[in-house]
Amino acid sequence: MKIQTTLVYATVCIFFLHFFFLSHSHAKAPSKASVMATLEGYEWQINHQQIENLGPDADLTLIEIIEDPTILNFYQIRALEVLRLFPKERVARFLEEYTNRSNTSDVHLKRAIDSYSRAFSAVEPMRVQEFTAPFLQHQDIHVQITAARSLNRVPLLEAEGLVSRYIEDQPQEWVKQKVSKREFPYTFERGIPQPVFKAEELP
Repeated sequence: MKIQTTLVYATVCIFFLHFFFLSHSHAKAPSKASVMATLEGYEWQINHQQIENLGPDADLTLIEIIEDPTILNFYQIRALEVLRLFPKERVARFLEEYTNRSNTSDVHLKRAIDSYSRAFSAVEPMRVQEFTAPFLQHQDIHVQITAARSLNRVPLLEAEGLVSRYIEDQPQEWVKQKVSKREFPYTFERGIPQPVFKAEELP
């Protein structure tokens, strides 16, 4: 009887501890409304101070926005762009899974590839190369261009070779011009590596 009572007590404690930590982790993430407010504007650009003010777990809410089918596309596309400011493992895993979905539109796919390379090229170049290279064979030429330009951010000779071969095999001159520029050296915004191309230049 005493053992059963102890087991019940332990189970209740575990439940409440789980509930506490789950609630605490969600409490740190800003609300959708507060994050969406930073994604609004006719001539929108990333406001680093506003994003920083949201706190370190704003990426969780950005992912919620991207995953919510009731939210307008432009919020989701901008949320994908802002994810580049959160070079975290959970962001990398989300983008890897998101780009592998059959229902991800090409517009969203381009933003996801671009953010992935901007966030991780400097710190995990081989991972970015392995993630990005298959998109050079994508059926949409603009996704291919995004992939090639993303590989141009990867500080590896092998990545440079992949882009060079893509250019050699590419019959369209305008595409070659889009992807021929290597993006070095990096500049830094609040300690985050930012290559030459800006997301708004994406085709």
